[in-house]
Amino acid sequence: MSDSPSSPSASSAPSRHGVSAWWRALAIALLVALLLAWAAATSVVEQLKAQITHLQAKVSAVAQVQHVAVLLDSRQLPAMLVTVDVNAAVLQLQRLNDVREGREDSMQLWALQADQPPVPWA
Repeated sequence: MSDSPSSPSASSAPSRHGVSAWWRALAIALLVALLLAWAAATSVVEQLKAQITHLQAKVSAVAQVQHVAVLLDSRQLPAMLVTVDVNAAVLQLQRLNDVREGREDSMQLWALQADQPPVPWA
């Protein structure tokens, strides 16, 4: 018995041409999908780099408060919020109550240390 195209074993197997075309189409489709995925990943990476750079610039522009204090009034209620940014050498005072000074009144800021007398902040 010879293996001719009319033999039952050869006719039941898929032809080489059909399998080859199917594999070729699959390979092309996978290659296109791979190229699209690579392009999308590259785009996302570049967008993330740009966002990180933008956010780092925003964070460096924001004051880095290192010390916070709340000053109390005579009734022991919050009167002033004091924040200090040591890097920028900025002391900021914010009023927390509605008390206003009169023409004859003035406010002073004094530094207190446990074992030393109060010193006016200059």
